[in-house]
Amino acid sequence: MKIKRAWVARLSVIFVMLFCYNIGYSEDCSSILKQSYNEVKKIKDYKALVETYNRKGNVEDYRVYDYRYLSPGYIRMKVVEGSKKGSEVFYDPSKNVVKGCRKIVVRICKEFNPEDSEVRSIRGVRIYETSMANILEGVGKYLSKSSCSVKEEGTFYVLNLSLKERDGDVDRILLRIGRNNYLPQALEKYGNGVLLYKLTIGNFKKNVNLKFEDMVL
Repeated sequence: MKIKRAWVARLSVIFVMLFCYNIGYSEDCSSILKQSYNEVKKIKDYKALVETYNRKGNVEDYRVYDYRYLSPGYIRMKVVEGSKKGSEVFYDPSKNVVKGCRKIVVRICKEFNPEDSEVRSIRGVRIYETSMANILEGVGKYLSKSSCSVKEEGTFYVLNLSLKERDGDVDRILLRIGRNNYLPQALEKYGNGVLLYKLTIGNFKKNVNLKFEDMVL
């Protein structure tokens, strides 16, 4: 129950961020994010192939994950392509703990704090920040700190946020939301025109009746 209340509270925060601040962003951005928020909160679980690209200085990292999500925030990810192929992680929001497993000769598992660099990307992205709800929350935090425009591009709405002040090395954020389902499909972050981070959600299947047993390592 505590986890569920925390999840409801988090979504409420997203709601407030999207609709209670009225300075510095387009109403179009707000309305599309509102619809996306409404659709995401209906999802109990999902499976997907999640592609990530991270760039830090001259170092680049590309991975494809077999991704599972179970409300209110359980996440399991297995690298199926890219660096550290075969490694798996499980995030347990009830304990705020990440369990990571990797097979070299034998399978070794270890528990981590989610802030540990061993279970964060080279850009510092935490495992729980890869979920749809957290993607929306992350973008919502920038609405009052940026100018936001929307355009239609094929089957997507593309939200383009130009930050008024650079956040680290990031000065522009793109969020692609499906026009047919209003779910976030891709998040991109740029600095001086260079792609620094990208997360793409593919092969998406929602409400497939995942159980806790399907998540744990």
